[in-house]
Amino acid sequence: EREARFSEENSLLRQKVKEISAKRNSMWKGWKGNVIIDEIGENTIQGRNYAYKPVVLPSECLALYKSSKFKTNLGDKISVKISNYSSHSLTSCFVNLNDKF
Repeated sequence: EREARFSEENSLLRQKVKEISAKRNSMWKGWKGNVIIDEIGENTIQGRNYAYKPVVLPSECLALYKSSKFKTNLGDKISVKISNYSSHSLTSCFVNLNDKF
């Protein structure tokens, strides 16, 4: 009984944290600015903005990167616009490939 109650409370707490995180991330929708690329993986390219929020670049960037039409390295700054969010990260709909610093 005690474990069941603990598990239920833990589940409620996790859900609340997820809701709060999503709500806070929703405030970034529409933001335009620079991100620094900090991860180039098999399935995603991710950067971080000035507030250290993770920003996932659109899949088109990954496709261009894999075809060598989009040259980027860890540490590069790229201009983006945030179009979506989750409780874990922000998503960019637009990347200005010409605005690489």
